[in-house]
Amino acid sequence: AYNHYRNLHLTAPAATVNSNALAVIYSNLGSMTNDSISIFENNRIENGAYGMYLYGASSSNTEDSLVIRKNNIINPYVSGIFMYNQSNTIIDSNVVVTNAVTSNFSGFYLRYGKGNVVVTRNTIMADGAAGDMLYMRDFNGTSANPVLIANNFIYQQNNTATLRGIYPYNCNYVDVAFNTIRIQSGSTTAGRAIYINSSTGYGNIRILNNIFENNGGGYGIEISSTSITNNYVSQCDYNNYNVSGSYLGKYGST
Repeated sequence: AYNHYRNLHLTAPAATVNSNALAVIYSNLGSMTNDSISIFENNRIENGAYGMYLYGASSSNTEDSLVIRKNNIINPYVSGIFMYNQSNTIIDSNVVVTNAVTSNFSGFYLRYGKGNVVVTRNTIMADGAAGDMLYMRDFNGTSANPVLIANNFIYQQNNTATLRGIYPYNCNYVDVAFNTIRIQSGSTTAGRAIYINSSTGYGNIRILNNIFENNGGGYGIEISSTSITNNYVSQCDYNNYNVSGSYLGKYGST
């Protein structure tokens, strides 16, 4: 905890398998290794399976108040930033670029979070990879202080597998606003610029003022039947959609 990592150039061998042993920056599960109140800023992180792999001890014993800002993460194979069990996290103005050929890539993979969480002004570019470009699961904001995913730019091309540009799954009080998502490939039936899905007990997702482009033949937006049943989305307004396929979006089974 209380560490600052600034202006570093960290390079690992290129990876072609999924192993957290191949993470360039690694914080393993356990209360003794929680890296709370640490700052990662202005670093260049190259190759590896994961650019950053940060794992809090549990959902009740989180890594707290991490700041990840203005880092360039180049050519990770699995994920640029992978985080579990976090609170009060700032992920701002980072660039993740990969030419990995894989169908299971995540620019950001964020699971189990709470508090003041902002994911803003980041760029994710994938040439050859599909998967979930920005995946957030089990994050909980509040009505007064929602989790914010805003002003991010995502670009993907050259893989026709299942693809989701932004995917907030099983979250509470998340605002997805002012993002630009440009999908150039992906599956024609399972490629989405944004995918909305949930099980019971989650909601208050707002989707506002985004640009959702899908030139891979898939959807600009898909909202699953369970999300509709559970009233997962509280507002979806002022978004621009552009698709090359036959359908702008998918709402439930239609």
